[in-house]
Amino acid sequence: MANPKFELFKDSAGKYRFRLIAPNGEIIAVGEAYESKKGCRNGIESVKRNVGKADVIDLSRTRNIDLEIKKSVDESIRKSIDQKIKEADFPWIIGLAFGAFILIFAFGILMAVQYGLITL
Repeated sequence: MANPKFELFKDSAGKYRFRLIAPNGEIIAVGEAYESKKGCRNGIESVKRNVGKADVIDLSRTRNIDLEIKKSVDESIRKSIDQKIKEADFPWIIGLAFGAFILIFAFGILMAVQYGLITL
């Protein structure tokens, strides 16, 4: 049976790349783009040295992890807002509500005058 092999080549952008070919001819891995052939060869040597020590990280759970992180962040933000609300001084909210009431009341009077329901 044949051994796996690295193929070093130039891509369409003129950068050097490598790919690892399995004994059955299938591409197992492709390296990044390198400016020089020497850099590409160094990349191949790095793969050879480090592949046996590499950990496997299962990213198939990425969506679930992203959702867990989002929930955690959302919860932290909600707690922070709740805390700020508890600590806040609220006279401005009362003023805002009163101002909104005055505007709505004034608008109602203007509409009533326009439609002749009341006269000034």
